[in-house]
Amino acid sequence: MKIVVVAHSKTGNTWEFGGIIAGKLTEKGHKVDAVRLETDVPVDTNPRSKQAFKFTNLPDTSRYDAVLAGGPVWGFSASPVIMQAIKEMKLDGKRFLPFVTHGLPVAALGAKQSLSAMNKAAEAAGAQTLAGKNAHMKNRKAMEEAAAQIANVF
Repeated sequence: MKIVVVAHSKTGNTWEFGGIIAGKLTEKGHKVDAVRLETDVPVDTNPRSKQAFKFTNLPDTSRYDAVLAGGPVWGFSASPVIMQAIKEMKLDGKRFLPFVTHGLPVAALGAKQSLSAMNKAAEAAGAQTLAGKNAHMKNRKAMEEAAAQIANVF
């Protein structure tokens, strides 16, 4: 299966998680590309910001069977960057799985809501959504475990 892992990462934590996921999928024999989203201007970390930005490297998802999209939890919500990417990517008929990193001690403080919002946006774009995963941004073991669970879905 051809899979793209798309991540928004300001500090590098979500990009690290995305890299671990890509590695686990590759170990399972999948062809995987990873893209760290870039924007034309720095993006405000307030998830309710209405700041305008454009992507400089949004992947062409028509080449992939599945899209995994990840971002940080900012202010109890998915980052506006990953939410905008989900809306702009062509996801119709694609398998879609979200992932997030968070800094709060429990996933109920934004991670679960973020995964739900990401899947809802992907469903609106016609994707076949799968249950997402979260990991604390400083817990490499949790990232490894979640990545292995994600790889087992594909």
